[in-house]
Amino acid sequence: MTIFMIVAGPAMLVLIIVLYVLYGASRLITRAFLVGGLRIKFRSRVTGISSGAISIEAHPKDQLLLSLPLIGIRFNNGYARLYGEVLRSGNVVTRQFDLISGQLQPDILVRPNRYFYNTDPQDSHGIEFENIWYRSDIGYLPAWFIQGRGTTWAIIVHGHSSSRAESLRLLPLLHKLGIPTLSIAYRNDNGVPSDPSGYHKFGLTEWTDLDAAVSYATNQGAKKFILLGNSMGAGIICSFLARSDRSDQVLGCVLESPALDLNRVIQKEAKNVRAPKFLANIAKSIAGWRVGIQWGDLNYIVDPDSFTVPILLIHSVADETVPIETSDVFAASRTDIVSYLRVEDAPHSAIWNTKRDVYEGAIQQFLDRLVDA
Repeated sequence: MTIFMIVAGPAMLVLIIVLYVLYGASRLITRAFLVGGLRIKFRSRVTGISSGAISIEAHPKDQLLLSLPLIGIRFNNGYARLYGEVLRSGNVVTRQFDLISGQLQPDILVRPNRYFYNTDPQDSHGIEFENIWYRSDIGYLPAWFIQGRGTTWAIIVHGHSSSRAESLRLLPLLHKLGIPTLSIAYRNDNGVPSDPSGYHKFGLTEWTDLDAAVSYATNQGAKKFILLGNSMGAGIICSFLARSDRSDQVLGCVLESPALDLNRVIQKEAKNVRAPKFLANIAKSIAGWRVGIQWGDLNYIVDPDSFTVPILLIHSVADETVPIETSDVFAASRTDIVSYLRVEDAPHSAIWNTKRDVYEGAIQQFLDRLVDA
């Protein structure tokens, strides 16, 4: 009995630790799906403001973003845009800035916003637009509509826990090309109906909102569509292509930092925190059961041959969220339809901020080929 207790005691302790780790890991994965589950952290501090310049003591996790050529910052119900030369002194970054709203002063905590613009097409670019509503299965959803020429429309689908403001980086180019454009909100966005499950499904349910937007545009005279999606937005587009009866209206797609296989995203995060692979797989299974998904359904490139329209992939080697290997494999498997802008040093969803001319040039060249075809 004594020997049994000696052996069983440590074994029980190990089991308890393993179960605790699994519980915590599964909760962490589940939080990525939970609506409102991601915590927004303001962790960099303003140290000085003078003559159109701002100095910020950058948190280590914000250093790279605050040094991008173009980046926004959020703070206390306010917003500013940073640009120009980057001056460094230790972990303090000094940049030129434009104050868009609110008041900035020393000791205020700020958070980088890679989408740079944060208002609407008129306020950000002087582009006239209409606020329209389209009906999906969960209710009415808002969109910005920018008029253009012809019957080929663009629809922009933003990424996870973001908003239509993300699309403001793309709108000037599409407007210059004269392409009628919808920038849509979809389920679980702020101020719109939520999915009954309470979870983001990374395309498994959201594709029906995109389908409803295509239906709305078709009723307004659109015949063909160019779909542009970032991160989870790219996954929503892939789900739409696989599931919608209207997918034959799609002329081509632009997929940036695309979440083509969420399994690999989870694997990357597990590797970043040095979690044993077998524990990560068990935690993933538990999270899938909680959320009500089959992980295989979130691999949108399991059958690359199912894609039939031209695709522009845009991805960065330095993407800290979505592994570029997924895009590499997809691009290599479908050289007949995939064009690939592969850059080295941009964070997730920040290629425009890092290489704006290259980014816009690749998209314009791709769109010119589609529209002229």
